[in-house]
Amino acid sequence: MKLPQASDHLRRFHCSPALHDPKLTRTRIDLVGANRVVCDSDFPNGVAIKKPAEYVKSIPNITDNKRQLVFYENPARVRHLLLSCL
Repeated sequence: MKLPQASDHLRRFHCSPALHDPKLTRTRIDLVGANRVVCDSDFPNGVAIKKPAEYVKSIPNITDNKRQLVFYENPARVRHLLLSCL
């Protein structure tokens, strides 16, 4: 029986791309999968990404499909999940 590792649980959570370094965000996408990264807004919080569209476009080697997931599909899915819990 293989016991799960802590890193196995990363794919159960959704996270923000807000790392303020596109290369680090690329690493996050590689770790958790593009289907778990959600473009969000913490504005006017100090850690907010001021131009999220430009930031996501600057992530190295991000495909149009992954960009679509981060911008539109993942936020819509998370919103649906949250609303279904009410």
